Amino acid sequence: MSFRRLCKQLDAEISFVMLDSLEKLRALEGLDSFDLIFSDMFLGDGDINDVLELLGGMQPFILSGEANPAFIKDFVKAPYREVFEKPLRKEVLEGLIGLKSMEEEIVEEEIREEDYTAIKLANLHRLSKGSNKEMIELMDIALDLLPQRMEELEEGFEEGNWGKVHFSAHAAKGVSRLVGIPVYQELAELDRKAREEAPDPAELFNIYQGLLPIMKQAFDELTQLKKKVSLV
Repeated sequence: MSFRRLCKQLDAEISFVMLDSLEKLRALEGLDSFDLIFSDMFLGDGDINDVLELLGGMQPFILSGEANPAFIKDFVKAPYREVFEKPLRKEVLEGLIGLKSMEEEIVEEEIREEDYTAIKLANLHRLSKGSNKEMIELMDIALDLLPQRMEELEEGFEEGNWGKVHFSAHAAKGVSRLVGIPVYQELAELDRKAREEAPDPAELFNIYQGLLPIMKQAFDELTQLKKKVSLV
């Protein structure tokens, strides 16, 4: 959803799972009609290696939340163009495709950093460049996805489905980084441990329980901040 916001000026195809991507690619006349191809590191039903195989030699840009270059170099089995840390910044995309920045509407009301402890205003200011409209769009993404990801995590624990816990934790990392919720390391640990051959349910649940208060506080702070910014 964040990437779709960046691509709203472009003719772009966006898919969320490999199966959907495969169907869309088959429906196209040819991959050479695309100037750029981006892929997430992990998808719900595959990973970047599946994407590279699907593209048959074309080299996409990789969007990754992984901060360890050595892991990426070891994990990705085929050539790729470049790795960009998520969330992808608007100016990076504009630089790649030559878009000119649109004139920004600046937030005039002072919003104090110290009033918010579960989100980082610096992330929102950096990604929105002070635009009220862009900031609200970012918050809408987080307010929409936070409850979904946490509900999926809860379902994963209820079902004992560690694959679902892994995918939901991984997806929640992107949302947390988008608005600066300080739970990235915990979600990364939950993601990693849920992918182990024999996960420890008690250990996973303890990590999950520790996430709940800050996620609720982040949702409340985002709701409050959106109302404040909308009035400016």
